[in-house]
Amino acid sequence: MSGLKLLLVRLADSFKQEKEGLIMFAEKLQCIACKSEQDLKMHNKCPVCGGILEVKYRFDKVLAEETLRNQEVCNLPGIWKFLAMLPLVSTKYIVSLGEGNTPVLGSKSLGPELGLRRLFFKLESLNPSGSFKDRGISVAISKAKELGVTHVVVASTGNASASTAAYAARAGMKCVVCVPENTSRAKVSQAMAHGARIVLVRGDFSKSYEIALQASEKLGWANTSTTFLNPYNMEGNKTVAYELWQEFHGNVPDVIVIPVGAGPLLAGVAKGFEELRELGMTSTVPRLVGVQAEECSPIFDAFDKGLEKVSQWERPFSTLAAGVGDPLKGYSDDGTFTLDAIKRTHGTVVTLDEEEIRFSTEEMARLEGLFIEPTSSISAGAIRKLKESCFISEHDLVVSLLTGHGLKHFLPMNQKQVVISDFKEFELALL
Repeated sequence: MSGLKLLLVRLADSFKQEKEGLIMFAEKLQCIACKSEQDLKMHNKCPVCGGILEVKYRFDKVLAEETLRNQEVCNLPGIWKFLAMLPLVSTKYIVSLGEGNTPVLGSKSLGPELGLRRLFFKLESLNPSGSFKDRGISVAISKAKELGVTHVVVASTGNASASTAAYAARAGMKCVVCVPENTSRAKVSQAMAHGARIVLVRGDFSKSYEIALQASEKLGWANTSTTFLNPYNMEGNKTVAYELWQEFHGNVPDVIVIPVGAGPLLAGVAKGFEELRELGMTSTVPRLVGVQAEECSPIFDAFDKGLEKVSQWERPFSTLAAGVGDPLKGYSDDGTFTLDAIKRTHGTVVTLDEEEIRFSTEEMARLEGLFIEPTSSISAGAIRKLKESCFISEHDLVVSLLTGHGLKHFLPMNQKQVVISDFKEFELALL
């Protein structure tokens, strides 16, 4: 048996036996601003300067590559097949509902219409709770369980609350969710069904964020708010990059289009591809496109004006794409971190107005057979603008991330109702 094969057998055995300290490449948390280092505990922000904390790794290139190429090494489902690339010590703390491994479908309508030969949709809407949030929440809850935390709090416009409640229930943890008062009742009901305590907060998302932050700091609860508060959340998001790398057999998409509020999904995807490049498994990183609603677009504003930093959104707003309606009040550095990832990958930022958001949502359902929420549909709606501006070309491999299911926040569809008594009336009405 070769040395490498023997090493892999031993690695696989370590997963099965749940021995600690044998499989994790994660070393520390590091502040992106002051570069101070912290241990892998439950931190919200850098205790030195208040900056964003990021998980840092020391990869063994041979084992990391085998982890990515050989899905049978650890025999775990979904995102957890990448366990060695995630910040968990042992498999016994994994809290999973089967997240990850979401389908990638080629476009049957929008792509041909726009002359795009390789337009694909990755259906993050088919994660267990109905959104991409499950990737990051699974990692964050698992890490909290490993650290002995028993309570979790989350600020959310809906999807993160539903996801956190589901994973907290799976982990046997108590869960409190803070959501804006006008949040979709479908999303609130989903969190309630999992036993979470719901707190409706007057004001926009930033107010919910503030309340949840105080709760985590004063009560010692884990905070899974999907901004950049929880450094472990982004680690789950980066697995999108790994999956796309596998899906396209080591080829990297030219462009990936992603809805962004604060932007942890986009930043996570950037991190995943940059790790692949660091490991020598690709020489390129996709151009990342952040998509925002015109009604609330602080990252677009900064990008459009050529600014280095994002400022919080001061104007009142209301948008169908509520999941990206984040004014970043009190944490505009989150937006700056995302803006940096966009610039670093030579990407761009696009906005859609309310009519464009509605049109895209309806179009995806009618023409592609994909029922997604308005927040999700903006990544598909942006494709038109990107093609018109020549940011993407007919030969580019383009992936649009569809982040949430239509049952989360569906639009009322106008259709004349038909009531019949027999087949004759059916024929008269419809044929």
